[in-house]
Amino acid sequence: MELTTAQAPTLADLEAARARIAGIARVTPVYPSETLSRLAGRDVQLKAENLQRVIYHHDRTLPAGSPRWQTLDEETTTIESVSSPISGGSRDLYLRGFVGEVEHFLRCVVGGSVPTSSAADNVATMALCDRILDAIGAR
Repeated sequence: MELTTAQAPTLADLEAARARIAGIARVTPVYPSETLSRLAGRDVQLKAENLQRVIYHHDRTLPAGSPRWQTLDEETTTIESVSSPISGGSRDLYLRGFVGEVEHFLRCVVGGSVPTSSAADNVATMALCDRILDAIGAR
């Protein structure tokens, strides 16, 4: 289904949404991307939504066989972005190759070529990771 002008949010809709989330959602910065700008042939800015705080309320895991109605065990979890060698920070993205993967994908999109790896390759890789985790008893 294509979004038409009649369905698109108005400025008033956007301002109302902004007022509803004021004080809840953090204002996150926008950063220029030299690589994406070069590949797209125009200025590309990236919104750093990874700096948002995520808060969710959920039921705790129940012991096997316990009916849900027998417990009121709930908790609220807050997740915040951190920057460490294993957190997915910029340095880590380069070290683990994600930036190279994204650049390769964008070159394929711009140039109309087929990516080196396919979705089938990625599914096979995840299946291998699952087998490794099962073999070492990590799940």
